[in-house]
Amino acid sequence: MAQIDAFFKLMHDQGASDLHLVAGQQPVLRIDGELER
Repeated sequence: MAQIDAFFKLMHDQGASDLHLVAGQQPVLRIDGELER
């Protein structure tokens, strides 16, 4: 569960609105309407 907490902290720190998780791929954040890895 610690890893998901790190993703949520990253989202907060980066001002992301969405977190996209897909098995076998890097997480993707939506920041200012743009998807960023």
